Amino acid sequence: MYSLFYLKTLYWLVRISSAFFDMMKTIFIIITLLLSVHFSASAQNLIKNGKFDKYFKTDRGVEGYQELVLENWRQEGLGRSLKKGALVINPQIHTFVSAKDSINEFGYIRGNVPQGMHSSTYIAQKLEQPLAKGTKYLMKFDLQLGSISGSAIRNVGVCFSTKPMLYEYKEDKGERIHISRPQVIGDVIFSDTTQEMQFSGEFIARGGEQFVYIGGFGAHQYLDIEELRPATGVFLNGSSDRFGGLPNNVIYYYTIDNVFLGIVEENNHLEQLSTIQKGETLILDDVLFEFGAVTLASSSFKTLDALITYLKSQPSISIQISGHTDNEGGGQFNLTLSKRRAEVVALYLIKNGIEENRIKTTGYGETKPIAENDTMLGRQKNRRVEIEVL
Repeated sequence: MYSLFYLKTLYWLVRISSAFFDMMKTIFIIITLLLSVHFSASAQNLIKNGKFDKYFKTDRGVEGYQELVLENWRQEGLGRSLKKGALVINPQIHTFVSAKDSINEFGYIRGNVPQGMHSSTYIAQKLEQPLAKGTKYLMKFDLQLGSISGSAIRNVGVCFSTKPMLYEYKEDKGERIHISRPQVIGDVIFSDTTQEMQFSGEFIARGGEQFVYIGGFGAHQYLDIEELRPATGVFLNGSSDRFGGLPNNVIYYYTIDNVFLGIVEENNHLEQLSTIQKGETLILDDVLFEFGAVTLASSSFKTLDALITYLKSQPSISIQISGHTDNEGGGQFNLTLSKRRAEVVALYLIKNGIEENRIKTTGYGETKPIAENDTMLGRQKNRRVEIEVL
């Protein structure tokens, strides 16, 4: 009798355990799927062929080189470019690869900076859909300066536009895309020829941007240039482009790889402000400045307007605005710069109806970083503004 009861009990325990584990397995699968969907959505690359690994072969070639055509990308600018035995030409990116070498997919930009002039090539593509107004995006890629470059520049940048941009020639100024500032621009001189550096930055779209251009931006007088070698000859690559015959010390070229554009989850500062307590600090991470300047980026105004709304709803609250910088430049320069940035933010609040006696400002320069200063994105995060409720 006890044996039968024992067997029945054991039977039902096994059934219940099996059902429980089946249920847990189902829940685990559902959670995994949800997480993977979220990850896929947040990590979705809006750039087509960002790894430059999609291409087709043609029946053409030069001097024993096989021609490949990289999909989705176009090149805007000066004729043809050379990198490790590979040629890039207009209008699509064509790559000639030696049979002796493994195929090395890449994008490519280059330019020249003789005195008083700046000419540049760009890699470009049309996105599948326009960028959404008010949405924050992350743009990043790897780049490395070519070993035969005579110069390096800081002004590698990325520009998004609503329509194709005009590449034009201006006498005594050079050939390039003549536009306003790109949304993301380099903040150090990219001069490493031994390993890849990462270019990365966040920006908020104005809405409707559908064309992306990567290259060198800015007139010669605004460039940060590092000459890596004296002129020892002319740049001759066997092609008929306009770089042939130029002094090699004025040439720069970069290989580009792993291009990524994705949506960044944006902070709701108005919601965060509604819960902030006296003595607490809030980082206004969308309040951004141009490198080495006190000019507010257009992406800053949405956050500052949220701060104004909060302060108007809480007339008894006062705040202290503190400015911070990255570690580029001298300590005293950065200290002064951080104070001026805090003052610029205060002035914006005052002009929009916040009483001056409710606002204090200070600056800490580079002394309180919140991220590493060895990447563009880290330096961008360190160039920040914080507010403290007094």
